[in-house]
Order: sequence, then structure tokens, then C-alpha cells
Amino acid sequence: LPLFANVPAESEENDSPAPDTGEVTINLNGDSAECSSDRVSVNGSEITIKSEGIYKLFGSLNGQVIVAAPKDAKIEIELNGINISCGNGPAIRVDSSNKVKIVSAGGTDNYLSDGGESEAWVYSKDDITLKGDGKIIINGTVKNAVYSKNTLKITGGTRPKAKCTREEVVALILRATGKSEGVK
Repeated sequence: LPLFANVPAESEENDSPAPDTGEVTINLNGDSAECSSDRVSVNGSEITIKSEGIYKLFGSLNGQVIVAAPKDAKIEIELNGINISCGNGPAIRVDSSNKVKIVSAGGTDNYLSDGGESEAWVYSKDDITLKGDGKIIINGTVKNAVYSKNTLKITGGTRPKAKCTREEVVALILRATGKSEGVK
């Protein structure tokens, strides 16, 4: 069940426009992925986004998606019915880039599971925005569902607030099981 009842989405204030560097499709294929763009590197089950753009993810991955782009790069990761399970860290990890949006595509169920000894299934060292009309369903045993060391903005879906700090609990259509504390 979602953590909070449906709340109408508020508009994003001072929201930067979507990146204009084109869309990149990443097809997740179990223990690897396929992508024809040089803005993405694939090293086995580790997928690294290296520069600004819109990245559309499809399929299932037993691994990790990492954002390691320049600090000022605008990154949008669109989840299109994905299933990512990472046994040794967060399913999605943002190492750099303070303008990252994770979008759950409308009508999709997106699964993130088993982050091992990680702080969260989605972990960001910088600001992160969650938005979209799809669902993000989190199953596993780590401490938090989503963790940001800075600001976490929720601008769509189901949530009680449009913006929060890491100490406030918010939810974007999330279902957490196990030891999860939800969103931090």
C-alpha cells in the first residue's frame, strides 16, 4: 500500500527545464545493459550515466545505475516499468550532479530491491527530485527507501509535501517492506 493518500501535485517552482541534449535509451538485460550512446558506460551490471541528458530505462537489471556526471549537469532518469536489484549497494546511486530527476513514467510499476548494506535503494550525495505518475515500489532490507544528503523534492505522484529536507519523511507512491524507514 502507498505510504500516503493521493495528494494533488503542485507545480514545480523555479524548476529548470528538461535537458536538451536528447534522449538516450538504456535497455536493461539481466546482468548487463545495452546502450548505443557514449554518454553511458556499461561495465557488466554497472551502468554509469556520464553527462547531461534524458535517460529512459527499460527492462530488468541485477546491478546498479550510477550518475557520475559534472556537478552542473541536468540529468533526468525515466523509469519505464523497470526492475533493478542490487545486492551490494543502492539500485540508483547519484555520486555527482546536483540536478537529478528520477521520473516514474505514467502507468508503470517500477521495482527497486535488496540494496545489501547500503544506506538506501536510491541514494544521492546531492539534491534529487522524484516525480511522475507511475509507481516506485521498493522491497528489501536496507535502512531507507530514498536518501539524499541534501534536498529531496517530490513534485508529482502521491506525497504530502512538494519539498523537504533529508530529515523529513515524504513519499512518492512508495511501498517499502522489511527494515525500511521510507524516505529520508
